[in-house]
Amino acid sequence: MGILVIALFISISLYFRFLNFNRILYYLFVFVGFLAILSVISYSEGQSPYFNFSGIVGYELSKFLTTFFTKFFSIIILISILAFPKIPNTYLKKFFYSILALFLIQLPFKSPYFINEFIGFFKYPIFITLGLVILYINFKEFIKFSKKSKEEDHYTNLEIKEVVKPQPVYKKELLDLFKEEKDNEFGEFEDLSSLIEEKFLEFGIKGKVVNKMIGPVITRYEFEPAAGIKLSKIQSLSDDLTLRLKTADVRITPPLPNKGLIGIEVPNKYRKIVYFKKLVENDEFINSKKPLLFALGVEVDGKPRYEDLSKMPHLLIAGTTGSGKSVCINSIIASLIIKNTPDTLRLLLIDPKMVELSLYEGIPHLLMPVVKDRKYAVKVLKMAVSWMEYRYKLLSKAGVKSLESYNAKTNDYKPYIVIIIDEFSDLILTQGKEVEGPIARLAQMARAVGIHLIVATQRPSVDVITGIIKANFPVRIAFKVPSKVDSRIILDIVGAEKLLGKGDMLYISPTSSEPQRLHGAYISEDEIVHMVHKIIADYLNKKFLDKFSKTDEQLINKIIEDGYVSVFCRDDDLAIEEKQEALSNLIKGYLKLEISNEQIIQIIEEIRSKYYEAIDEFSAYVEEDKEDIEDFSGNYDPLIKEAIKLIATRKTTSATFLQRKLKIGFARAARIIDQLEELGLVGPADGPKPREVRISPEKLDEILKRI
Repeated sequence: MGILVIALFISISLYFRFLNFNRILYYLFVFVGFLAILSVISYSEGQSPYFNFSGIVGYELSKFLTTFFTKFFSIIILISILAFPKIPNTYLKKFFYSILALFLIQLPFKSPYFINEFIGFFKYPIFITLGLVILYINFKEFIKFSKKSKEEDHYTNLEIKEVVKPQPVYKKELLDLFKEEKDNEFGEFEDLSSLIEEKFLEFGIKGKVVNKMIGPVITRYEFEPAAGIKLSKIQSLSDDLTLRLKTADVRITPPLPNKGLIGIEVPNKYRKIVYFKKLVENDEFINSKKPLLFALGVEVDGKPRYEDLSKMPHLLIAGTTGSGKSVCINSIIASLIIKNTPDTLRLLLIDPKMVELSLYEGIPHLLMPVVKDRKYAVKVLKMAVSWMEYRYKLLSKAGVKSLESYNAKTNDYKPYIVIIIDEFSDLILTQGKEVEGPIARLAQMARAVGIHLIVATQRPSVDVITGIIKANFPVRIAFKVPSKVDSRIILDIVGAEKLLGKGDMLYISPTSSEPQRLHGAYISEDEIVHMVHKIIADYLNKKFLDKFSKTDEQLINKIIEDGYVSVFCRDDDLAIEEKQEALSNLIKGYLKLEISNEQIIQIIEEIRSKYYEAIDEFSAYVEEDKEDIEDFSGNYDPLIKEAIKLIATRKTTSATFLQRKLKIGFARAARIIDQLEELGLVGPADGPKPREVRISPEKLDEILKRI
């Protein structure tokens, strides 16, 4: 009966996938081996099976298990269904040891006569002590749990828990937020093959159109010129051909690889929109295990085109207003978010224009709030260089050459970091060489450690895209530009001035120096907003359950719609005190909390201080003091006392907080923070997190007198 019950228990657990099959076989093998060893030790020739110690153990254990499982069978099955998915190997081993200990404890009370004869009364202390010792060894970490330090507890957990490495996760639920493709946008196709041959013949060029590729935006006619026709003569006729065909800009390509033909790209009369959703629903994108794969657009013939940022390894984008540059950046970011969790990918967004990338404020994939200040952007890029150097030290210590190998070899998983800079020209013109230096270092070295750059600019001039920048960004995308000069700067050839705009691009891939014509996927601002709101809502729900032990869907939606998300993730938000007060009333009303507004505000500040999860690399950056700050007569800034009064009632503070309250520049506010750290009034820097305030309000007057 006992064997049948155990077999049924194991079968049900296996059926529901609560136990690993190899794990059960392993422990059953250990158990049988244990009985076999006892049998060999206690066997003597001519001995009755019952007097063999192994036989007694088997009999008593079977009787004990049969009684135990038959009495509590339903409870055991329920516990296995509820608890076994979360029980690691170590706890299953404790289960077997516990059964052995309970058997030894009860053995003296029902022992066979030969144990009474040879051991007598001592059987009670021997077997009971042995059982208790096994129980103590088995559960000693739980008994001593309250005495352990946080550091010891951390390493204990590392030993007993199975390490599950983060993996890219395709989030299918986000696709419902994007628009479906409309089929009625593609009108009737007009074949211009014979007309092209006629117009070329008017200029004395003989040849024929041998093939055509019909795409959503353009049609490429493959023209085979007759012998003796010079290529330069054909390429000089693009404007004349545009005039004769009565269409928009016609582009004549260089010779097509391995074909011996010339491509003549003519815009379609009816243009078809390439929707982002169609690309990310494709099996090629869904089934790919590459974490940095993104949907770039479609080729001339309408075939989806995906690129892996890790193979590029950096991307330079240029194009005028309305050419599709910002939509391209949004489609790349959306692809990466759909493909990754914050454990596998972190984004660093730098947006000097303050409007383009601010849509993503609040998603947990960010390393820090969207960087809008130009001077702080320089500091952040220098921080990224220090993160790169920190990771190189880890790779060297582990004896590997890439982040992918490091993550596969060690349990210290490091996420990929993608740095996206919108309107790079504004940074270059205002900060100059201070920006170019870190960008060049990252572009040269950061690929191996999983840090990648995407840089976009509206103005592809020589003072923005310098020789150093071009040399380190071999992969480039050119949208429509005003002139041939701009096209040469970004691509080294002409052609981008002939593009049609709205996502029409020339792309230089990592494997080819010749530009390819692609059409970018369209993703609207509303789609981005809906996706971001969905991600933030899920993240805030978890934060509220953790801090308030309850949440409310209507409350979360109102927080997002009314623009209160910045209160949770930005310390430099304008009118943050007023917003915090209004938000505390909102939370108290919806959640029906019985705590004061001050306590709710304190919880909000705690959420803000840890909203974006920090990475280990933050500790690698040491700020260089190169700011030109006015010389003060004393040892400390004259405003330091005002700063102390401001932060005395707060738990955390930052340079941006002092900058806003004292109406001073960022450099001076940062110097005051450094002086407060020297005095021991604030804690050390921890990446982008606010600093801990170490001032006791009772000792405020004493501190002010001492300074």
